[in-house]
Amino acid sequence: MSAPIRIETTPAWPKTLRYCQTCQRETTHQLRQGAGMMVTICVPCLERALSYELDRD
Repeated sequence: MSAPIRIETTPAWPKTLRYCQTCQRETTHQLRQGAGMMVTICVPCLERALSYELDRD
């Protein structure tokens, strides 16, 4: 007898189009919430910040 396989997927963050004051463009933003607060994060700015942190050797 084999146990059933359970695959748990994390749901994708909801996305919306908004104006980013940093990019000066209309970009996709992720809506994230937790601990009683909700924030919208510009996806291109987030990717740029993360790639900068990875390249800081």
